[in-house]
Amino acid sequence: MILFSCYLLCTLALAQGPAPGGPPTAKADDWKLEVVHRKAPFASLEGLVVREDQFGIELRQVIRKPGRPTFIITIQIPTEQVEQVDLLDSEERAQLMARLDQIVTDRGKWFARFKLLDKPLPIGKDLSDIPPGFERAFWPGDQPGTNRAWQYSGQRFTLLTTVRVDIAELCALQLEQVFNAYERLLPARQESGPVLVLVTSSVEEWQALCKAKGHLIRNPAWCDPIAGEVGLATDQVRLDARMVELRTLQNSQLTELQVRGDELRKAYGGKLPAELQKPFDLSLKSLRETATRNEQVLRQERDRLFARMNHEAFHAYLARFVLPPGRGMIPPWLNEGLAQIFESALVEAGELRADLADPARVKLYRADIQAGTDLPLADLLTLPVSKFHVTDNSSQETSRQAYLTSWALCSWLVLEKNRLRLDDLEKLSLAEMEKVPAQQNFESVFAITLAEAQKQMRDTFKKAAPGQRRNTPPPSESIPKP
Repeated sequence: MILFSCYLLCTLALAQGPAPGGPPTAKADDWKLEVVHRKAPFASLEGLVVREDQFGIELRQVIRKPGRPTFIITIQIPTEQVEQVDLLDSEERAQLMARLDQIVTDRGKWFARFKLLDKPLPIGKDLSDIPPGFERAFWPGDQPGTNRAWQYSGQRFTLLTTVRVDIAELCALQLEQVFNAYERLLPARQESGPVLVLVTSSVEEWQALCKAKGHLIRNPAWCDPIAGEVGLATDQVRLDARMVELRTLQNSQLTELQVRGDELRKAYGGKLPAELQKPFDLSLKSLRETATRNEQVLRQERDRLFARMNHEAFHAYLARFVLPPGRGMIPPWLNEGLAQIFESALVEAGELRADLADPARVKLYRADIQAGTDLPLADLLTLPVSKFHVTDNSSQETSRQAYLTSWALCSWLVLEKNRLRLDDLEKLSLAEMEKVPAQQNFESVFAITLAEAQKQMRDTFKKAAPGQRRNTPPPSESIPKP
């Protein structure tokens, strides 16, 4: 969520090719790949040709689908299958090699750090294990000199957190990647100092931080662009304590089960009868499945944190480095809708891929449509930013609908209609909307009645996720404006 509507976005090119001299886009299909055409009945393959000799071709096959991570598979293609090879020029080939190498490097870092979260942090972790770039720091509200927080300084942000050092390292890595990706998409046009990202480790700490900052909300995240601050909540202290308890219990149960099994096998001469072995195996399987589900809780919490981090970082980056003060503002539905698109976007090789609507949100919005409870677009366009905030129980449903419908509308416009270009956003600014009503402005920008837009959007979500039915969109130069 954002605490005020952002200034006019002056250089955003979403779901289209880059304008001359403009920033790169977040499309998944703008990579240039080498092609190995194979003889029938074999299909052509795309990727990077690593080696070609009398025996055949070694290809790093690249598979890129909307909303999915890039897959890189090294395969051998025998000479008798090859019909023709289309190679890139030296500059394009170097760019492709760099992108693939960056993906492999990034994933290696992520996998190494994710493994840390699959194990409890060793008790009494030595300070010599502090990751590079981290230092102890003061947490707001603490007694002077306590310095129990971790601090990390990136180019566009400063991370301040009380979470475990291994989780703090993951947060820093995520922020580095997402801020770099936003800058590739929207080059910084002003310097306003780094964004301060505050990540708490308990509900009580989050509530105290919100109170101290004057944010009387129940949302687990906020962005204050004026102060240049982002707040993110975790319940890591409680989760850690619960996981230690569960792991201890599971280890005890597993040991007890193994001892009982050894005793039974000894009593039966080394091998259990089938009628005894089966329930023993089922108990062991059930115990392991329970342990897996419990560990999944940590991963789900981590994923939720990173999704919120992407969302709030988008708000903060726009307001801090891109949107010039005094040039108008974009409406809340547009601001929050775009942030949610990037919330579930993939970051690969320094690029941001927002090319397929989030499946979980698709299901939720589809359910609202089928129940007839989806928020009408006429209401969404005039919804003030305060309606996105959760301040008490009565505001939860309004906030849910505001976020979900703003996401649905932006997803439909960006992924299905190839819209929300620079000129669209300029015309959708609040400054322009002050001249004409919001509905009239929307209909003028997109050359479609709001009723027809509502109908088309609903029809799209009833059938498929926005972007799902579009295999390879045409280049932006050939996309006619309605």
